[in-house]
Amino acid sequence: MEHVASRRGLAASGAAGLCAFIGAAALAMPAFGDWSPREDIQSLPGSSTELNSPSIDGCASISPDGLTLAFNSFRSANQEIWLATRTNTSEGFGDPVKLSPIRTTNAGQGFQGFWRPTG
Repeated sequence: MEHVASRRGLAASGAAGLCAFIGAAALAMPAFGDWSPREDIQSLPGSSTELNSPSIDGCASISPDGLTLAFNSFRSANQEIWLATRTNTSEGFGDPVKLSPIRTTNAGQGFQGFWRPTG
Protein backbone atom coordinates (compact mmCIF):
# COMPACT_ATOMS: atom_id res chain seq x y z
CA MET A 1 0.00 0.00 0.00
CA GLU A 2 2.80 2.41 0.83
CA HIS A 3 4.28 1.93 -2.63
CA VAL A 4 0.97 2.94 -4.30
CA ALA A 5 0.62 5.95 -1.99
CA SER A 6 4.17 7.12 -2.78
CA ARG A 7 3.47 6.82 -6.53
CA ARG A 8 0.32 8.89 -6.12
CA GLY A 9 2.20 11.48 -4.09
CA LEU A 10 4.91 11.65 -6.73
CA ALA A 11 2.32 12.04 -9.50
CA ALA A 12 0.51 14.76 -7.54
CA SER A 13 3.71 16.71 -6.89
CA GLY A 14 4.70 16.36 -10.56
CA ALA A 15 1.30 17.67 -11.66
CA ALA A 16 1.55 20.58 -9.21
CA GLY A 17 5.02 21.43 -10.51
CA LEU A 18 3.80 21.34 -14.10
CA CYS A 19 0.88 23.64 -13.24
CA ALA A 20 3.24 26.08 -11.51
CA PHE A 21 5.57 26.08 -14.53
CA ILE A 22 2.71 26.66 -17.00
CA GLY A 23 1.28 29.43 -14.80
CA ALA A 24 4.65 31.19 -14.56
CA ALA A 25 5.18 30.90 -18.33
CA ALA A 26 1.72 32.34 -19.00
CA LEU A 27 2.40 35.33 -16.73
CA ALA A 28 5.74 35.98 -18.45
CA MET A 29 4.24 36.09 -21.94
CA PRO A 30 3.76 39.52 -23.54
CA ALA A 31 0.20 40.75 -23.91
CA PHE A 32 -1.45 40.46 -27.30
CA GLY A 33 -1.93 43.69 -29.20
CA ASP A 34 -5.22 44.97 -30.49
CA TRP A 35 -6.78 43.12 -33.40
CA SER A 36 -6.93 44.90 -36.71
CA PRO A 37 -10.40 45.73 -38.03
CA ARG A 38 -12.30 42.87 -39.68
CA GLU A 39 -12.10 42.74 -43.47
CA ASP A 40 -14.57 41.10 -45.80
CA ILE A 41 -12.38 39.29 -48.33
CA GLN A 42 -15.03 39.55 -51.02
CA SER A 43 -15.02 43.35 -50.65
CA LEU A 44 -11.40 43.58 -51.85
CA PRO A 45 -11.23 44.85 -55.44
CA GLY A 46 -11.12 41.94 -57.86
CA SER A 47 -12.23 39.27 -55.38
CA SER A 48 -14.19 36.35 -56.73
CA THR A 49 -17.84 36.09 -55.78
CA GLU A 50 -17.20 32.32 -55.48
CA LEU A 51 -15.14 32.64 -52.27
CA ASN A 52 -18.19 32.26 -50.06
CA SER A 53 -20.82 29.66 -50.72
CA PRO A 54 -24.14 28.63 -49.17
CA SER A 55 -22.33 25.49 -47.96
CA ILE A 56 -20.30 25.14 -44.81
CA ASP A 57 -16.99 26.91 -45.45
CA GLY A 58 -14.42 27.30 -42.71
CA CYS A 59 -10.95 26.92 -41.23
CA ALA A 60 -9.51 29.61 -43.48
CA SER A 61 -5.77 30.18 -43.41
CA ILE A 62 -3.74 32.75 -45.34
CA SER A 63 -0.17 31.95 -46.39
CA PRO A 64 2.63 33.97 -44.75
CA ASP A 65 3.10 36.02 -47.94
CA GLY A 66 -0.64 36.77 -48.02
CA LEU A 67 -1.06 35.46 -51.58
CA THR A 68 -2.88 32.16 -50.99
CA LEU A 69 -6.07 31.48 -49.05
CA ALA A 70 -6.73 27.85 -48.05
CA PHE A 71 -10.04 26.74 -46.57
CA ASN A 72 -12.28 23.71 -46.28
CA SER A 73 -15.77 23.51 -47.70
CA PHE A 74 -18.65 21.11 -48.18
CA ARG A 75 -19.64 22.89 -51.42
CA SER A 76 -19.42 19.64 -53.45
CA ALA A 77 -21.20 17.52 -50.82
CA ASN A 78 -17.84 16.33 -49.43
CA GLN A 79 -15.39 18.08 -47.18
CA GLU A 80 -12.57 19.25 -49.41
CA ILE A 81 -9.72 21.74 -49.33
CA TRP A 82 -9.90 24.74 -51.65
CA LEU A 83 -7.28 27.36 -52.58
CA ALA A 84 -7.71 30.88 -53.88
CA THR A 85 -4.73 32.97 -54.96
CA ARG A 86 -3.83 36.54 -55.82
CA THR A 87 -0.73 38.21 -57.26
CA ASN A 88 -0.33 40.90 -54.58
CA THR A 89 -1.82 41.76 -51.20
CA SER A 90 -3.65 44.88 -52.39
CA GLU A 91 -5.99 42.94 -54.67
CA GLY A 92 -8.69 40.35 -54.07
CA PHE A 93 -8.52 36.58 -54.33
CA GLY A 94 -9.49 34.80 -57.55
CA ASP A 95 -11.87 31.87 -57.97
CA PRO A 96 -11.17 29.06 -55.52
CA VAL A 97 -9.84 25.79 -56.93
CA LYS A 98 -10.53 22.41 -55.30
CA LEU A 99 -7.48 20.35 -54.47
CA SER A 100 -7.38 16.69 -55.43
CA PRO A 101 -9.19 14.36 -53.03
CA ILE A 102 -7.21 13.52 -49.93
CA ARG A 103 -7.12 9.92 -48.77
CA THR A 104 -6.55 9.77 -45.04
CA THR A 105 -7.44 7.69 -42.01
CA ASN A 106 -8.52 10.94 -40.33
CA ALA A 107 -11.41 11.50 -42.74
CA GLY A 108 -14.18 13.60 -41.29
CA GLN A 109 -12.00 15.34 -38.71
CA GLY A 110 -11.81 18.63 -40.59
CA PHE A 111 -9.05 20.66 -42.14
CA GLN A 112 -7.29 22.66 -39.46
CA GLY A 113 -5.56 25.28 -41.54
CA PHE A 114 -2.04 26.36 -40.79
CA TRP A 115 1.09 27.38 -42.62
CA ARG A 116 4.36 25.89 -41.49
CA PRO A 117 7.30 28.30 -41.48
CA THR A 118 10.12 27.48 -43.87
CA GLY A 119 13.81 28.02 -43.37
